[in-house]
Amino acid sequence: VEVVVRGVARADGEVGEGGDVGAGGAGGGVEIDVIDNGPGLDAEQLSRLFQPFERAGAQRGAVAGTGLGLALSREFAQAMGGSLTVASRPGEGSTFRLRLPVEPTQVTR
Repeated sequence: VEVVVRGVARADGEVGEGGDVGAGGAGGGVEIDVIDNGPGLDAEQLSRLFQPFERAGAQRGAVAGTGLGLALSREFAQAMGGSLTVASRPGEGSTFRLRLPVEPTQVTR
């Protein structure tokens, strides 16, 4: 739950005008997409994005941070059997996708 709450809260403040946060069910799990309209990332930035303390050029911008958020979020997602991925191209923004499995539960009374 922590990875979802932190990710959506952070995304809400950073997607910018024209960005979007959406959620839905997919193949026995849930997907949350965060779409921004930022500058996008090139292949070299993408290769380092989920490494601890990596800011992918954001250290020169106005967004504060240490570069740990994405690395920790991916670790949490994987620990829960899910994934955190990104698709991006320079000049086109980025789409981050969090996928988490959902186990059926039985309620007893």
